[in-house]
Amino acid sequence: MMMTSIPVTSVFIASAAGWLIGLSVLAMQARVAHKITLGTGNNAELERKTRAQANAAEYLPMMALLLLVLEAQGLYMWACMLLAVAMLAGRGAHAYGLLVAEPKRQDLNWRIGGMMLTWGPLAAGAAALCLQAIGVL
Repeated sequence: MMMTSIPVTSVFIASAAGWLIGLSVLAMQARVAHKITLGTGNNAELERKTRAQANAAEYLPMMALLLLVLEAQGLYMWACMLLAVAMLAGRGAHAYGLLVAEPKRQDLNWRIGGMMLTWGPLAAGAAALCLQAIGVL
């Protein structure tokens, strides 16, 4: 049985898992510190940390799926790497904005930039997948 090598997807998924674990630990630490076991208890810090975690959980799986199919179907490795790095940078920028820049300086630029670096790779990956499906890529 021949197996397809998917190194970019593999590294992306491992990185995404580490990122999600890190954000989960931050949320858990805030829950323990504020003694809130369910929901956010109207606590702004916990709300931000749980949203950063949830945002990662919402976007990373779809990107992993797109990368898996694109890479398995032979999209250039450099293109897969570009999509993966942009998505991880986007999630990092968004979390930084949500957890640091906005609460300390009322700076929304990191969150906005992070969303652009999230939606961009998703849209580009979806477009590439459609182009693969019709035989253009």
